[in-house]
Amino acid sequence: MKYFLIKKLLIIFSILILIPLIGVSFFSPLLRVNLIFILFISLIFIFTFAFLFSKLITIPINRLYRGMKKVTKGDLKYRVDIHTGDEIEELGKAFNEMAGELEQYQDKTDELKTVLQIKVKARTRELEELNKTLEIKVKKRTEEFKKRLDQLEKFHRLTVGRELKMIEFKKELQKLKSKKK
Repeated sequence: MKYFLIKKLLIIFSILILIPLIGVSFFSPLLRVNLIFILFISLIFIFTFAFLFSKLITIPINRLYRGMKKVTKGDLKYRVDIHTGDEIEELGKAFNEMAGELEQYQDKTDELKTVLQIKVKARTRELEELNKTLEIKVKKRTEEFKKRLDQLEKFHRLTVGRELKMIEFKKELQKLKSKKK
C-alpha cells in the first residue's frame, strides 16, 4: 500500500516537472541553464528517493534472510522485528509464527526423547535384573548337575568295580568247577 502511494507520487512529480519543460522554447540560454539545473536537481531528488525507497524494501528482507539463516542453524528462539506496515511485515509475522511452531515441535521432540530415554533405562535395568536372576538359576542348576554327575560317576565306578569283581568271581567259580570235575 505504502509503495503504491510512493510510486504514484513519483509519476505525479514527473508529470508536473517534465511535461511543462517540453513546451518551453530552448532558444534562451538562461532558460536552458535553469531547465538543466532543475532537471539535475530533480534527478538527484529522484535517485535519492529511489535509493531510500529501495532501503525500505531491502532492510526488512535482509532481516528476514538473517532470521532464516539463524533458524536454519538451530536457533529456534530467534524472531525478526519488522514494522513496515505492509506485506513484508506480514511475512515477518508469518516467519515468527513458523519459528514458534518449530520451537514447540522441537520442545515436544526433546520431551519425547527424554521420556523414551527414561523408559529405555528402566527396561534395561529390568533386563539386567532378569539376566542376573537367570544367571543365578543357571549357576544353581549347573551345580546340581555337577553333583548328580559326580554321583553318577561314583555309581558308575562302583558298578563297574562290582562288575569286574563279578567277572573275576565267575572265572574263579569256573576254575573251581573245572577242578572239581
